[in-house]
Amino acid sequence: MADPYETDPTEGFGAHAARAKDELNARFQGLRRDAASSAKSAADSVSDRYGQGGSAEAGDTASNFRDQAAQAADQAKGAAASIAEQARARLNEIVDQQKAAGADRIAGVAKAAHSAAEDLDKTNPHMARLVRSAADNVDRIADDVRSRDIGDVFATVADFGRRQPVAFFGGAVLAGFVLARFFKSDAPMIDDTSVYGGHQV
Repeated sequence: MADPYETDPTEGFGAHAARAKDELNARFQGLRRDAASSAKSAADSVSDRYGQGGSAEAGDTASNFRDQAAQAADQAKGAAASIAEQARARLNEIVDQQKAAGADRIAGVAKAAHSAAEDLDKTNPHMARLVRSAADNVDRIADDVRSRDIGDVFATVADFGRRQPVAFFGGAVLAGFVLARFFKSDAPMIDDTSVYGGHQV
């Protein structure tokens, strides 16, 4: 087989150089075609992978993202509900404490009224009966405050005031009278006489 690069003694140097250039150019073009073919094959393989399985893979990724987002939202909702429940429990605890304290104060007023009614038994039995009746009502209010929702108690009192304004006002005045009498009975007694320079007037 003849060597393509073998020089012909009769061929000049220019002709030999031209033939070698053409041969190298042909080989280079062949390499380019092979490289292009390989690149196309690789591109087709990648396209097939992402065109067929890739879309499903992308769909799975999106689905997983949605699931994670939904899970995070559920966790946030659960945390918010837990915080709200804790706050509600704490508020109820505070309200119960205030209810107990308020009921004790109301019961103290009822006790003072009963004491005033006992004092009035000797001087004014009729007034004593009124005061004792008011004291019994105050006792019931104290029990309601302890056992019922404070909103219900206020609603009951407000409804009573609307239905029987005269009795409601009279009860308020009577309560004031009882408290005033109670505090007066606890005050130190003062002699009616005054001493000026050691002489009674």
